Amino acid sequence: MAEWYFIQGIHRSGTTILGTWLQETGTFRTLTLGDIINISQDPVLSARFEPALKGGITHLRNLRDALGNLTREFDDIRVTRDLFEEYAHLTMSKPPFSRWLNLLRLQKPWNQFNPKYVFKLGRDNIERFMAMSQIIGRGDDRPQLFKNPFDVANPFVYGLEAKHIFIFRDPIDILSSMVRQVRENYRRKNPYIYAVSRFYRESYRGWWYRLASLYGVSTPFGVRVLARRIITELNAQMDLMSALDKNQYVCVDYDFMCRDEDSSASEGHPRRDHTVSHILRFFGLDTKGIVKIKSRTKRRINRLPAMVSNLKPYLEKKLPLYLDKMTEVRENLEREFRERQ
Repeated sequence: MAEWYFIQGIHRSGTTILGTWLQETGTFRTLTLGDIINISQDPVLSARFEPALKGGITHLRNLRDALGNLTREFDDIRVTRDLFEEYAHLTMSKPPFSRWLNLLRLQKPWNQFNPKYVFKLGRDNIERFMAMSQIIGRGDDRPQLFKNPFDVANPFVYGLEAKHIFIFRDPIDILSSMVRQVRENYRRKNPYIYAVSRFYRESYRGWWYRLASLYGVSTPFGVRVLARRIITELNAQMDLMSALDKNQYVCVDYDFMCRDEDSSASEGHPRRDHTVSHILRFFGLDTKGIVKIKSRTKRRINRLPAMVSNLKPYLEKKLPLYLDKMTEVRENLEREFRERQ
């Protein structure tokens, strides 16, 4: 079995771009959109991942024909075969939308409509995760790099024999970006997500869920609910991280790694490259592939609507450990960066 690495970060914290940079070094084998498409078009393999792929095979085939012509819509990342993907798109459990009567048997059936409970890795789907790992590892003995933001506070994942890369981002920016993503995803159908995510396909078709998502993030109450979810997840992440051995994980900061991305490509990307080097050196991995990195991200300053910016004191009050660690990580990266100049 290949060595496993997990990028740990909540949604909209920068897991995709960080994973893409690490992927482009050639050091890691990752799960890509091309892998998901290939599995979906193979009758034998697709049957192994039926709970996740049901209803999506035709849409994935159509997505294959549109590769390179789409972005993810909620950001500027282009949809290509090499797109770094969440493993939950293959390992997810059956969504709740077609099993109403069975939900009544559960203690808290409403929890099933929170995607975290559908996408999280656990005893019920670890065999599918291991099968996925074996598939992408055929003929490739590189360490494998994974991400699933829904597992950032999942004790099961931290109990696996693996190493972890934590990415920190200011919670107010995470909240603002989440609000924008939810609004974009449910304002109109996103063909990329509709193809890769069964939960999104079924939730989008559920008019009540779509409306609740769309208008929920347009009200102060709905944004506060989302903020509370961020607080719960990030505090749990800090607890789980503190229980790991120090040699099992490394931390990086979104603001630092993206700081020079607004400049011209000809000026280079020293902080991006330093971040990737920092990770690889920590785990004793080869850094020569950093010169292969081509992808960029534009570090946007989120425009904070009042109902988001008003929650900044609330987030700061509820996330002291996370914010202290974020500051520590940022300062350490800055100091190490200056020393290496």
